[in-house]
Amino acid sequence: MNAYPKPQTADIVNKEIENLDVVKLNNDQKTDEVFNVYNWDFIRADVGGRTPDKHQAELFQFLNGYKDEPDLEHPFFLERDQKTSKFLSKFFVDSRRDLKVLEVIKPDCRQRQLFKTCLKISNSKINLDGYSAFKVLIGGMKDRLEANYKNRGDLATRINIKTALKYVMNVTKVTHLLIIIYLSLFKEHESEILKVQQVENTLMSLTQMWWDLEEGIKPEILKLGWTEDVTKILNFQEGKSWLYYKATSTAALYSIASNLLDYWVVQTGKPLFRSTSKPRLAKSTKRPAKNHQGIIALINKIIFYSNYQMILGDIKNSDPGLKPDFN
Repeated sequence: MNAYPKPQTADIVNKEIENLDVVKLNNDQKTDEVFNVYNWDFIRADVGGRTPDKHQAELFQFLNGYKDEPDLEHPFFLERDQKTSKFLSKFFVDSRRDLKVLEVIKPDCRQRQLFKTCLKISNSKINLDGYSAFKVLIGGMKDRLEANYKNRGDLATRINIKTALKYVMNVTKVTHLLIIIYLSLFKEHESEILKVQQVENTLMSLTQMWWDLEEGIKPEILKLGWTEDVTKILNFQEGKSWLYYKATSTAALYSIASNLLDYWVVQTGKPLFRSTSKPRLAKSTKRPAKNHQGIIALINKIIFYSNYQMILGDIKNSDPGLKPDFN
């Protein structure tokens, strides 16, 4: 890969980024830099927009209001402490009342829009299709799917190889973006500018997760309620009548991506309160360790309010009877 002339400091990088369409420095430009992960504009799907998004700014102002020491001068982020746990718990409850516009939309519609938006951002700003680790994942999964399809039972689902492979590709792209957002929330990226190697490393960990899901034999996988249907999809097994829906509905795909984020967080030792010991399951034999429930709710709000006009515009076009507030 040819090297892109690298600026000497992050400040210079940020100035150069301002001259681009938002924050795109992708691998199509033959650079080992992707974008600035601490400039929240990276989560805006409208890559042509050059003006600040007022809805995104209002959301971060709202979020800062929950902090003991609000900071409106710097990008929003969280610390790993008890204050953040209280912050997330209060936000999880209060946002349902104070951020109404997202809640009045039906859950399936909300999930569909979040998935579509994340997929658009991933394709336009990261382009995983161009990464070697992604090609390894998709190539390896294709081989597994072809073998599983030959061994499918007579009462197998309507899911075919193409459907299952698209399922893996799109869920991986969205999950990968959710991981980037999660790390940005805690300022835990290796550097301010996301590097191609960091993308590759995350993809390698996601690849192992997909192998585990396809095999469906690890105890930590079997303990998770949502994994059974994923394993059935990847093995073309007979399942409930809604299994095909779960493999094709963007609302269902976003739910899987969110669960994969949660699983990745626990497996990599990055839940809200990190332990110095090796990542492991919770002591309870009934349920594995989970991240704070307010995390995914917060991530969803950031995605939505960073793409407010676009998402509500799509909803309005698909359902003329719905008249959301665009103010």
